Amino acid sequence: MKQLPEYRTGRNFIRIGDIVRVRPRPGRRDGFEAKVRAILADERGEVTEIEVFGGPAGRHAIRTLRPERIERLAQTCHGEARTARR
Repeated sequence: MKQLPEYRTGRNFIRIGDIVRVRPRPGRRDGFEAKVRAILADERGEVTEIEVFGGPAGRHAIRTLRPERIERLAQTCHGEARTARR
């Protein structure tokens, strides 16, 4: 596997260091916000795993997720850079 600095989702890019929304697993209710630490692709260049740091309140951890569970968030909020909530 090789590490990428960014990848494209539709018209947008997700980059290392971006704050993203992680969709909940099937059967769960709440997702969470996290910061992208690594983007891993296979030999063909297709993104297979995304490593994030974050989680529900009080349960922050490093997690490796499939790209389908990641949603891009705007990286500014009211003109200020978005930061991960703790």
